[in-house]
Amino acid sequence: MYAIHLSFFFTMTLGASHQRLISHVSIACLYGIVMLPLLVTNGTLFPYVFSKAIGFQVLVEIAAIGLLLLLAFGRGYHVSWRHPVGLLLVVYVAAMSCSSIVGVDVFKSFWSSPERMTGLFFYIHVALLSLVAASLLYEERSWVRLFSWSVAASVVVGLGAIAEKLAHLGDASFRAQSTLGNPLFL
Repeated sequence: MYAIHLSFFFTMTLGASHQRLISHVSIACLYGIVMLPLLVTNGTLFPYVFSKAIGFQVLVEIAAIGLLLLLAFGRGYHVSWRHPVGLLLVVYVAAMSCSSIVGVDVFKSFWSSPERMTGLFFYIHVALLSLVAASLLYEERSWVRLFSWSVAASVVVGLGAIAEKLAHLGDASFRAQSTLGNPLFL
């Protein structure tokens, strides 16, 4: 009575308006990712790293779910596996997976530490981001627009650092950090 027939899911397709909506939400997540350098949460232990890392992971997962829906139920969406950069990324994540499994601390290799957040889990998200971006941004104009937003975020971070430095003009030892939390990143 409550059994769900899998054939229903394999024959279901999304309408054009739903495909556009899912595509726009996934692309909006990509734009959100390039704006993450502006995000700082003061209520966490590592306010400059934690908020950006969690925001990155959540936005990548939303975009990846959108891509999966488009691939499974949409029309005209596909993933190109033949690009050399994509293949190298898959090889890199596979090598990191192997080294994480045989490493000294498997838990730390997978999750990393809270102040770095660069474990295997992060690199899997980077690979997903690359896959989503390559699948949804297939026109040069889309890439230029995304990179323009990235440059705009960089300018805002730089202006914030300049404002910090101007506020501490008399202090020679002060180093601006803006929203990045580390003066070396500027």
